[in-house]
Amino acid sequence: MELHPLTAPCRENIRHTYLSLARANPGTRIEVRDGYTLARSELTSPVSNFVIGLDVAPPDEPRLWNELRELAEQTRATRVFVGPGDRPAETSAFFRQPQWWCGYRIEVMVAEGKPATDGAELKWAKTPEEREAVTALMSEQFFSRMSAQARDLTRKATELADVELGYLGTPDDVLATVMVTESSGMLGIYNLVVRKDRRGAGIGSQIVEAIRARAYAQNRSTTLQCDGALGPWYQTRGFKMLGNLSTFHLNLGNLVVR
Repeated sequence: MELHPLTAPCRENIRHTYLSLARANPGTRIEVRDGYTLARSELTSPVSNFVIGLDVAPPDEPRLWNELRELAEQTRATRVFVGPGDRPAETSAFFRQPQWWCGYRIEVMVAEGKPATDGAELKWAKTPEEREAVTALMSEQFFSRMSAQARDLTRKATELADVELGYLGTPDDVLATVMVTESSGMLGIYNLVVRKDRRGAGIGSQIVEAIRARAYAQNRSTTLQCDGALGPWYQTRGFKMLGNLSTFHLNLGNLVVR
């Protein structure tokens, strides 16, 4: 099957972003293996224990299965990301085996071209104090269902990672936040959130337009991942669905690896 032209740069942006967060957690080790990249840590943090960038042809799937099973037995927190362009694909027989449990599935979207406006004038968090204020709002929206330890580690990794953190308002009164990552041909939008009391005023749209305008000026496209319920909202802002990003965990008998 022929892939969309933006599949490869989108796939690389996702890989780059998650590995940037992993590197920011102390003790995380990154290993480039045959057919995938592995992040490992003694910490039970979801940003530090995962497999990403799968590229394994069918004849090598038995080897991949054995390696993933071994990793799952060693580290309970290990999860496997499967996104557009990955092999094996999430719809393959490999991931339909009963030992796999799908943690979540979100939509991967892309946008090209010039947006309707230049959007909001974002501020960029440079100081530790600014980055702490920005990630506080992100944590409230996106990390609240994690355990306290995982939430704290994820928030700290976001503060320290080599990613851009944009916001509207002031460090003492953050109205909206977004995380942006750059990779070849692509800007990635992550953790976009508008404070509850400021929603419905078009702030989110202005942030999206601002990042799309920046991408256009840099001759890049824009990608993001979102819950399926938000897909139509992003479609009205110039995005098209490219595929899904799913996380899989191995269920090994009585040991459910989550």
